[in-house]
Amino acid sequence: MGIKISELLPVATPALSDVFPIVQSGVTYKESFTQLTSLFATAPVNDNITSMTGLTGTLKAPTGIEDADGNLIMEFLSSSPSENYWAFANSQAGDGLSVAAKGSDTNVGLGIYTKGIGRIGLVSYNLTAPLVILNGTSGQHTTSFIMANTAASRDVTFPDFTGTIFLTSNANGTEAANAVTASGTAGIITTSALTTAAGANYAITWTNTFITTSSIIQLTVMGGTNTTQNLTMVVTAGAGTSTLTIYNISPATALNGTIFIGYQVIP
Repeated sequence: MGIKISELLPVATPALSDVFPIVQSGVTYKESFTQLTSLFATAPVNDNITSMTGLTGTLKAPTGIEDADGNLIMEFLSSSPSENYWAFANSQAGDGLSVAAKGSDTNVGLGIYTKGIGRIGLVSYNLTAPLVILNGTSGQHTTSFIMANTAASRDVTFPDFTGTIFLTSNANGTEAANAVTASGTAGIITTSALTTAAGANYAITWTNTFITTSSIIQLTVMGGTNTTQNLTMVVTAGAGTSTLTIYNISPATALNGTIFIGYQVIP
C-alpha cells in the first residue's frame, strides 16, 4: 500500500511548474500550478460570488456592479494611464461619511455630471442649515447657507454678469459695485440699518462712469419704516461719483430699517 494522500505533507510554496493531479469525470489529469491558476480565474463560480467575507486587498479589473435582477447599478470606467482616484470612507459615530479625490497629482478635482438636462439634487433634512461649505488652507473657514423650514419652493436667480453680491447687512451706503456704465442701466442700492433723526437727511454715494449733470435718473424706494410715505430723493450727478440724498420730509418721524433704492438711468 502506498502513502495516503491525507498523510502527505502540504506544499508550502508551490512553484509555477509544479504538477498536481486533477480528477475530472473519473479521469485523472495533471496540471501545473500555472495552469491551475488560469483555471481558477475562469471558473464559473467567479461569476456568482455570494460572500466576500474575509477578503482583503484590491478587487481587480471590475467593470460594474449589478443588482439581483442583473441590472447595472454602477459602472467602472478607466483611463490609461490612471494616476488619480476616488476614496470613500466610513466614519465613527457622530461623524459624517466622506468622498475624497486622491492620487499622485498635487491638485485633484471632483466632477459630477448629469445626462442631458438632468439636474444635480442635494437633499438634506436639516431644518434650516442644509448646506455648509468649508474652504481655506485646512478647511478652517465655514460658510453656512440658512434657509426657511417651509414646504414652499424658492428660486434664486444669479445675474448674468460678473460682480460681487452684496448682503444688505453689510451695505453701508457706498455702493461701488452698483456702478452705472451706460444709459438705461438699472440696479438696486441697498442701505442697512438706515436711521435718521426726525427731519434729518441721509446721503448715499456710488461710483459711476456714465452719469453726468444732465443725466435723468429715476428712483424708487422700498422697505424700511416710514420710508415710502416720508422720503424724497435728489441726485447730484457728476462723472465718477454721484450723491443720492434722501430727504426726510416729515419733521416728526425718524427713518429706520433696511431700504432698497431702485434706480434707472433714462436715455
